[in-house]
Amino acid sequence: MDIDLQSLNREIEHLPARERVRHVHDLLGDGLILSTSFGPTAGVMLRLATEVYPEIRVITVRHGHETQRTLEAAEHYTEALDLNLKIYEAPKMDVPEEGTPAFEEFKRKVKMEPFQRALDEERPMAWLSGVMRGETEQRKTFDFAMDRNGLPAVYPILDWDETYAEEFCLAHGLPLNRDYYDPAKGRSQKQECGLHLGEIGASWTSSGL
Repeated sequence: MDIDLQSLNREIEHLPARERVRHVHDLLGDGLILSTSFGPTAGVMLRLATEVYPEIRVITVRHGHETQRTLEAAEHYTEALDLNLKIYEAPKMDVPEEGTPAFEEFKRKVKMEPFQRALDEERPMAWLSGVMRGETEQRKTFDFAMDRNGLPAVYPILDWDETYAEEFCLAHGLPLNRDYYDPAKGRSQKQECGLHLGEIGASWTSSGL
């Protein structure tokens, strides 16, 4: 099914976040997946997505550098929301120095390749993510629906900010993960890990789906 991303953006831009999820699910049904890292406010998208589509496949990549709090958050949400969780393991690697070719290779091996493997196995029609514009400089220019090398990515809470997401979690009894660490985002935790810059989806596209 071909998706007109410009039309989809117009259709969901002025909807509340939950209705954006519902609109995309009405369009794609079980072809939709959700990615999560069980980060600080991961509960927002986990709650919104499972309210609309309880059986949604939830994809996460385990890289071996997760904090104890992140592992606890994953366990909590898996049980509390009865997640249809799919865990993809990355190779366990030491984190190289930032700004080096070795660091770029590290990001590829621990984030992009495992996620690509998930796409190859799950064969989704589109994926949801909890990206927000204020998280990085690159994300300030994102649209609600974007092409990622042939794979549509939809960001239902793109226009939220961290404070609003935290307030949503607190209001709905969703635990915050205040001890989150993504080794692919560098010391500042503000770098792009690569998944949202159009660098995934190529082999999925060539699969002919």
